[in-house]
Amino acid sequence: MHKDLLTFYSDYFRGAFDGSFKEAAERKLSLPDERVDIFDIFNQFIYTRSLDEHDLDCHELIELWLFGDKFLVPWIQNAAMDALEYLSINDCPGYEVRAIWKRTMPSAPLRKFILDLVVYRCDIDAVMDSAEVWSHQALVDLTKAFAHKEVTDHEGKLPDRDKCYYHVNAEGEKC
Repeated sequence: MHKDLLTFYSDYFRGAFDGSFKEAAERKLSLPDERVDIFDIFNQFIYTRSLDEHDLDCHELIELWLFGDKFLVPWIQNAAMDALEYLSINDCPGYEVRAIWKRTMPSAPLRKFILDLVVYRCDIDAVMDSAEVWSHQALVDLTKAFAHKEVTDHEGKLPDRDKCYYHVNAEGEKC
């Protein structure tokens, strides 16, 4: 993998390779806790600037978004989010919710997307059947999201939002 591409897309990798860390001197970085398939998708993305939405499922896209969050790669987070929106997911997220709430900040766009997905597209009974996998904070956030539910044109349709609504952007930056 070319260092210039890696450091262009990621502040994390830029810090590791351009700083005074041993990774910069050795020009090597080990990521033993990362899934190889997710890193391969990331690697393909930094060379092509695109994701093949047809080959990726909801779980992979969520993991890819979380990878981008961990390693400060907003480009991959936004591409993963666009692909998630494109999928028109109708299944309620289950085990992913706990990981999302554990691994993201309260203001994370992925949290907003999951809450909207559940509020506008999922059967509440199905959500309650999987409530044990939701963290306490996720259930509190879900309750608030239901309380602020907007009226939409069609049942099962997310509200019309600005393209940047679920994106990660620097302060003052727009899509």
